[in-house]
Amino acid sequence: MLQSNNRTTSRQNSHSSRFRRSKSLRNWKKVTKNSPYQGDSLYHGKQGKVMQTQDIKVLFITNYTDEKYIDDISTSIKCTGIQHLTIHDWGEGCLKSEEMKKYDVIFLRLMCKSNVNTTRLGNSLHKYVISGKGLVIGAHRTLCANDPALLKGKIVTNGFLPVVPGKKIFGSKRKLGEYEKLHPINRRVRIFHGGKNSPHSKCELAAGSKCIAKYDNGTPLVAIKQVKPKYGKVVVLNFSPRSVTGGCKLSTDSWNRLSTGGELIIANSIVFAAQK
Repeated sequence: MLQSNNRTTSRQNSHSSRFRRSKSLRNWKKVTKNSPYQGDSLYHGKQGKVMQTQDIKVLFITNYTDEKYIDDISTSIKCTGIQHLTIHDWGEGCLKSEEMKKYDVIFLRLMCKSNVNTTRLGNSLHKYVISGKGLVIGAHRTLCANDPALLKGKIVTNGFLPVVPGKKIFGSKRKLGEYEKLHPINRRVRIFHGGKNSPHSKCELAAGSKCIAKYDNGTPLVAIKQVKPKYGKVVVLNFSPRSVTGGCKLSTDSWNRLSTGGELIIANSIVFAAQK
């Protein structure tokens, strides 16, 4: 029940050398190490098995090159204790399916650039989810109609997305509305505010999907879908994954890491999607 209220050629478990040298990444490692949420996102899968948070291998696919932006999202991904994170710039080249399948879950976040073939990306993600792996999509642009970053391909045409893309919304202050308090993705989440502009998509819930959190205006905030039990889960986060505390020039209109549960929603979603 809803309740109110650089590329993967870098070594596994690492960023590219450019990111590993950055001061902001060293700060990120320090924050992650001391996070009060570490080990708190454990989730029992349907098969009765538990994948320890620190054992989950995450592939972060993006086309951003701003180090502060990437470090900010990485901080959220790892806030509950995830240790294995690899970043791949899809704009610099695609990955083969065999390489993608080495990871338990993919976190996807694209910016509005034309350097990514979103149809080819969608086809690759479709194969990945069919293999039983999880996918978390950090919208909003990836799910905004007519946006250059709009995801296409078989992941969309074969009905794997939990939402139907809608109009891009920017400039409305949105906060958490009804949500399933006991769902693993919402664990320890009590408040969410999208920030001054609350960028998101005016999407609608797709058939066969479940909305486990809504904005205060009823628009899906977090939605999940699993087409078949043997397929992986797809989770859509209908907000920008960058925080206002990220330090990059684009982050002043987003959620605040210090006063809202955005990073927990991101990390919990990854742990949830990784479970079989």
